[in-house]
Order: sequence, then structure tokens, then C-alpha cells
Amino acid sequence: MSKKEYFWNYLLQKNPRLLEDPHFTTASIKKFFDIVYGKGHDDGYVAASEMQKPTYRSSSTSIFEEIFGIKK
Repeated sequence: MSKKEYFWNYLLQKNPRLLEDPHFTTASIKKFFDIVYGKGHDDGYVAASEMQKPTYRSSSTSIFEEIFGIKK
């Protein structure tokens, strides 16, 4: 199941009336927004934390030495 399908099923589980009566009230729009925002934030947080962190060169060598090597 894709994330999109998972989210839709989750949303329907929390708001079954979307299938029966898709009209929104002020309260239901707020609830819908909270769920969408929360899931989007959680997915973004997970995706960002899964990104590979950059590797930094050691402080003992310069970038020039890393590219061309160290003369001895």
C-alpha cells in the first residue's frame, strides 16, 4: 500500500462521513487540516532524518591535499 493510499484510509477511518456526506463544516475542516498537516509533518520529518548526512573532510588535510594528494 502506498503512502497516499495509507493516508486516505487513515483519513477515512478518522472521518467516515467523507464517504457518505463530503460537505465540510467549520469544525470538520479544522479536523481535516490537523490530520493532513500532522501526517505531512511526520512524513517530512522521517524523510529528512533518512537523508544521508554529508561527510566532512578531516581537519588535518585541506581540500587541495585531498584532491592532489600530500607531497612528502
